[in-house]
Amino acid sequence: MPDQALAIDLGGTKTSWALADSEYRLSDRQEILTPKSTEELLSALHQIIKDTKSATPGLRGVGIGVAGLVDFADGTIVASPNLPLNGIHLADELGSDGLECFVDNDANLAVLGELYAGAGQGHKLFIGLTVGTGGGGGIIAEGGLWRGSRGGAAEFGHIVVDGGGIPCACGSRGCLEQMASGTALERFGREYVTANPTTDLGALFASDPANVSGRKLAEAARAGQEEAIALFNELGRWLGIGIGSLINVFNPEIVILGGGVASSLDLAMEAIRGQVREIAIDPRAKETPLPLSTLENTAGLIGAAGLVLDR
Repeated sequence: MPDQALAIDLGGTKTSWALADSEYRLSDRQEILTPKSTEELLSALHQIIKDTKSATPGLRGVGIGVAGLVDFADGTIVASPNLPLNGIHLADELGSDGLECFVDNDANLAVLGELYAGAGQGHKLFIGLTVGTGGGGGIIAEGGLWRGSRGGAAEFGHIVVDGGGIPCACGSRGCLEQMASGTALERFGREYVTANPTTDLGALFASDPANVSGRKLAEAARAGQEEAIALFNELGRWLGIGIGSLINVFNPEIVILGGGVASSLDLAMEAIRGQVREIAIDPRAKETPLPLSTLENTAGLIGAAGLVLDR
């Protein structure tokens, strides 16, 4: 039986897990709603590990991605707004089940997944940017994750692109995730429908801003609806400002775009590239490749497995 790792992706709404082999192929993937209390959540995680260990000869360890700020060095959850784990030494807690356990930020692990099995294969310096409900990412430098001095690097969703702009949950204003995310796109749509209820786009949502969804906006844009296309161009403009700035700082080989909105970012790509060309200082960086992730929602699990398998 080849070496295998248990990979767990611990999100605020859902928790998924799977086995991964040495080629980063996933199997036995399962999912539950994330328990809301600390006791129930830890109990569920212990049970997942116990059941998987008893059924899996050759299980080397457990890798866990957590939606929050993680001190990777000791496996402590520093802060997680949507999980009841603040201050929990999760690596030690779950390591008590007899398997070595590693814990990291979920966005970091999604980028690590790209290195092992996605668009990052063969690259030594690249950025992964997740565009979903919010925004995040990770940095691969010299072929491995760069976490910063305390594990808090690559919070790309909270670089400020519009000083004094929309308040963010982090306490700042005008953060990238407020201007370039699924949440931002839907806000753009609601604002447009509110101001223009009798337009074609307003009619699509029955002139009710509450009906606006990113999925329907994407469908309208793909059908050639000009107002919806304009909203994606606005999203792309802000995202391009953020990406161009990151390119100036890191000079990466590529920037991989993933997350829940990635499947629609082709609609914004022209605007994204236009801003990158305008902002990038190094003329050689103006055409930095911006591949879309092909791993969909498995990147984080693959990265979590890598914490175990690539040691």
